[in-house]
Amino acid sequence: MKLRRWQTEAIEAIKGQERPVVWAIMGAGKSITIAEICKRNRQDVIVVTAPTIALVEQLSGTIAAHTGECVGRWYTKENHKSRITVACHASLKTLTGDVDLWIADEAHKSECSEVIAWEEDIKPARRIGFTATPWRSSERESLSLFKQ
Repeated sequence: MKLRRWQTEAIEAIKGQERPVVWAIMGAGKSITIAEICKRNRQDVIVVTAPTIALVEQLSGTIAAHTGECVGRWYTKENHKSRITVACHASLKTLTGDVDLWIADEAHKSECSEVIAWEEDIKPARRIGFTATPWRSSERESLSLFKQ
């Protein structure tokens, strides 16, 4: 699949950045961009987080189709880890191990206790946030785990 220009430019723009955020509207192709980053980082253990089981299912399918790899899913009823694992926020407390790259889909929803505790425990080497909603209504809801 050929990437859109914005996707290629975004991937290039975040290289070497510390805790970057990719902003794109709903339907722009964030899932494919996430999958492409997974594909380009074949040597890394990657955890992709999402706030809901439905997003875990959708993302794991997209990433598997794009990379040709078996993708783990980590949530209430399924706990399968792989080099790339897509995990639901609510189940992160049970997901352990080294993480080279953390990709947060819906990064604006990462300001919850489960994600913050997991990040503090795991300390992923690198991270990238994806969101259509980079600005929050109050300072308390800012993206503290990413740089805007």
